[in-house]
Amino acid sequence: MFEKTMFKQVVFNRQEFQVVTTGSARNISYWDVEGSECIRMIEGAQEGDINTLAITKNGEFMISGGDDKVLKIWD
Repeated sequence: MFEKTMFKQVVFNRQEFQVVTTGSARNISYWDVEGSECIRMIEGAQEGDINTLAITKNGEFMISGGDDKVLKIWD
Protein backbone atom coordinates (compact mmCIF):
# COMPACT_ATOMS: atom_id res chain seq x y z
CA MET A 1 0.00 0.00 0.00
CA PHE A 2 1.41 3.34 -1.03
CA GLU A 3 -0.07 6.69 -0.04
CA LYS A 4 1.23 10.23 0.49
CA THR A 5 0.63 10.11 4.22
CA MET A 6 2.21 9.00 7.44
CA PHE A 7 -0.10 6.14 8.43
CA LYS A 8 -1.45 6.54 11.97
CA GLN A 9 -3.98 3.70 12.19
CA VAL A 10 -4.73 0.55 10.22
CA VAL A 11 -7.81 -1.61 10.89
CA PHE A 12 -9.29 -4.64 9.16
CA ASN A 13 -12.97 -4.66 8.19
CA ARG A 14 -13.90 -8.35 8.41
CA GLN A 15 -17.32 -7.89 6.81
CA GLU A 16 -15.99 -6.28 3.63
CA PHE A 17 -12.51 -7.89 3.62
CA GLN A 18 -10.89 -4.47 3.41
CA VAL A 19 -8.07 -2.71 5.20
CA VAL A 20 -8.95 0.83 6.32
CA THR A 21 -6.17 3.36 6.99
CA THR A 22 -5.84 6.91 8.22
CA GLY A 23 -3.03 9.34 8.85
CA SER A 24 -1.51 12.71 8.19
CA ALA A 25 -3.31 13.28 4.85
CA ARG A 26 -6.65 13.64 6.73
CA ASN A 27 -8.27 10.93 4.61
CA ILE A 28 -9.82 7.59 5.47
CA SER A 29 -8.78 5.12 2.79
CA TYR A 30 -10.26 1.70 2.00
CA TRP A 31 -7.88 -0.84 0.47
CA ASP A 32 -8.55 -4.08 -1.37
CA VAL A 33 -6.95 -6.90 0.62
CA GLU A 34 -5.91 -8.96 -2.40
CA GLY A 35 -4.62 -6.24 -4.74
CA SER A 36 -3.46 -3.66 -2.15
CA GLU A 37 -5.12 -0.94 -4.22
CA CYS A 38 -7.00 2.02 -2.77
CA ILE A 39 -10.67 1.49 -3.69
CA ARG A 40 -12.26 4.38 -1.79
CA MET A 41 -11.09 7.53 -0.05
CA ILE A 42 -13.12 9.97 2.04
CA GLU A 43 -12.09 13.21 3.75
CA GLY A 44 -11.99 12.47 7.47
CA ALA A 45 -10.97 15.89 8.83
CA GLN A 46 -10.59 19.44 7.57
CA GLU A 47 -7.43 20.08 9.56
CA GLY A 48 -4.84 18.06 11.44
CA ASP A 49 -4.03 14.35 11.41
CA ILE A 50 -6.53 11.58 12.02
CA ASN A 51 -4.89 9.64 14.81
CA THR A 52 -7.29 6.83 15.62
CA LEU A 53 -9.82 4.64 13.87
CA ALA A 54 -11.99 1.77 15.07
CA ILE A 55 -14.62 -0.45 13.42
CA THR A 56 -17.44 -2.27 15.18
CA LYS A 57 -17.33 -6.08 15.02
CA ASN A 58 -20.22 -6.22 12.57
CA GLY A 59 -18.55 -3.62 10.32
CA GLU A 60 -21.60 -1.35 10.41
CA PHE A 61 -20.00 1.66 12.11
CA MET A 62 -16.58 3.26 12.30
CA ILE A 63 -15.30 6.00 14.62
CA SER A 64 -12.40 8.36 13.94
CA GLY A 65 -10.64 10.98 16.02
CA GLY A 66 -7.81 13.37 15.40
CA ASP A 67 -5.96 16.57 16.12
CA ASP A 68 -9.14 18.63 15.67
CA LYS A 69 -10.48 16.91 18.84
CA VAL A 70 -13.65 15.80 17.05
CA LEU A 71 -14.91 12.20 17.20
CA LYS A 72 -16.84 11.19 14.09
CA ILE A 73 -19.10 8.19 13.74
CA TRP A 74 -19.34 6.80 10.22
CA ASP A 75 -21.90 4.34 8.86
